[in-house]
Amino acid sequence: MINNPDFIRNLIKGNNIIWYLMYYDELVMKSNCHLTFLENADLPFYNTAQAVSDISTDSLHEIEHFYKKRNVVPAFYLDPASVEWLKPYLEEHGYSELPSELENWWGAQIEKSIVDVKFQNYLKIPESHVKAEIIDPKNDNDLNQFLAINQTASQLPDPIVAKLRAHMQTRVYTGATNRILIAYVNNVPASVGTLGFYDNRVFLAEAGTLPQFQKLGLHTYTTLFFLKYAYECGARFAALTCTHDSVTNFTSKRVGFELLFQRQFMRCNGYKG
Repeated sequence: MINNPDFIRNLIKGNNIIWYLMYYDELVMKSNCHLTFLENADLPFYNTAQAVSDISTDSLHEIEHFYKKRNVVPAFYLDPASVEWLKPYLEEHGYSELPSELENWWGAQIEKSIVDVKFQNYLKIPESHVKAEIIDPKNDNDLNQFLAINQTASQLPDPIVAKLRAHMQTRVYTGATNRILIAYVNNVPASVGTLGFYDNRVFLAEAGTLPQFQKLGLHTYTTLFFLKYAYECGARFAALTCTHDSVTNFTSKRVGFELLFQRQFMRCNGYKG
């Protein structure tokens, strides 16, 4: 695992920017942390103070005020670039870790060899039965198709899907670009994902396959398809995040990603809103 503070913080920054293009209602970049907020979030990790490089009584109160004002339980992500005493400091102020929210960060250098990848080596059906398209999310029909698959595959609630639809069509951030992928099996939409470009890196997310098309190798196929496309677009490093128990961990290892670091999730106890 890596322990380079600048690399870690820049990677988290890029990932947050790409998620701002999809999910977050607010992304506040402060000198000592990032604050992310999503209204009606169905999972706790959307609303967290991230990339925390330093903290004081005043800054803790400021962060807590930000979230309490939005009727959200204050929470923090801790990464290897966080100050060593951050965890005991938060524990002293009423925070505890949620082990279920432990997050893995995977990364890979994108080598020229990806151009010649043999997709058939990873598929359990003939490659001729599979095709994939990279699409601009501002195309209504394609976005609707993507969202329908993503909602079913990832079990997303309607309010979150509505946010994705609105944000992916309207959000902009200087230097950042977002694209969606739809993979087809025998011309039937089967699997999706997103890739976002920022700072010569590509961030993969939203991988999902409909139940009837699972266990065919599509998750691996789409990941490799992303890497090949990203290389052709000039990106030379890829990153993705997932929970510690996600199938994405297996796929990431299989295609050559390395586990870069983990983030611990800590939430304030006893907050009633």
